[in-house]
Amino acid sequence: MSATTPERAAMAAAIDWMVLLQSGRAGADAPVRLQDWLDSALLHRQAWDELQQVQHRFERLRDVAAQHPGQTQQARDLLLRPARRTALRSLAVLTVTGAGAAAWADRQFPLRELGADLRTATAQRRRFALDDGSSVVLDARSAVDVVFDGSRRQLWLRRGRVLLEAAADPRPLLLHGLYAQVALLRGSVMVERDDDGSTLSVLRDHAVLHGDDGSRLQVQAGFSARASVRGLAAAGPVPAQATDWVRGQVSLDNAPLSALIARLRPYRPGFLRVSDAAAALRVQGVFALDDSDRTLRALAETLPLTIRQYGPITLIDRR
Repeated sequence: MSATTPERAAMAAAIDWMVLLQSGRAGADAPVRLQDWLDSALLHRQAWDELQQVQHRFERLRDVAAQHPGQTQQARDLLLRPARRTALRSLAVLTVTGAGAAAWADRQFPLRELGADLRTATAQRRRFALDDGSSVVLDARSAVDVVFDGSRRQLWLRRGRVLLEAAADPRPLLLHGLYAQVALLRGSVMVERDDDGSTLSVLRDHAVLHGDDGSRLQVQAGFSARASVRGLAAAGPVPAQATDWVRGQVSLDNAPLSALIARLRPYRPGFLRVSDAAAALRVQGVFALDDSDRTLRALAETLPLTIRQYGPITLIDRR
């Protein structure tokens, strides 16, 4: 279950406070106003305290990496291991207190999907072989459950994006998403799940999309469809670059910057925020997912953008 609106608002406000205090533009009364905000709600205090922990962890990572060049990944793994144990011990508390703690911890490793059969962490893609000869590729921060028996092959996409290569088998394969299930015997499909529904893209052979309301839509290779609370709908041809993420890239053609930022977020462990003015700028090109810092630097060189780093927070605004 996603965080509630008050919890999201508390974490967003905490981030704004951190950015203000580290920007050098805070007024003399900022500490008093911050204290008033902290005292006004328990959620505010929780969000602020957890955000401080994130910043401290990023600073430790930076210091260790600076002292041991070439060992950034090892340092990151070392620093995240105790945090993961702490997060697991506190999981019951997090589900009660909400996004204050969960928002930042979830940026490192998706807590809600720790029990999934197949899963990926932030900035990780992975291919998995299935028992029937099929395979799945999971995008960053994705999770799938697998149940095969003598009569049916079933997958449940809990979160994110999956590329499924289904081996021929007498048993039908059913991939469950949000508001729909994809049925096929063989072929290749991609399914993306978001907060509002699921998008199916058929890459090879064909598949049938079954809506939770009993509706049915057959989708041929090269075409896509969308399932939402409103039902099923054809969504047009599959873009040629739809599976570029498997190679660590995203291709956009005159798309809003917000679309690129949405694709970068699963590949960054911190908070990536973009102003409305910057989000509306148009972008075109092929961008690297696995080196989001390089992608952001390239954007700042070609677009009227300012990109500022405040500990775990990256703030993007229009110049």
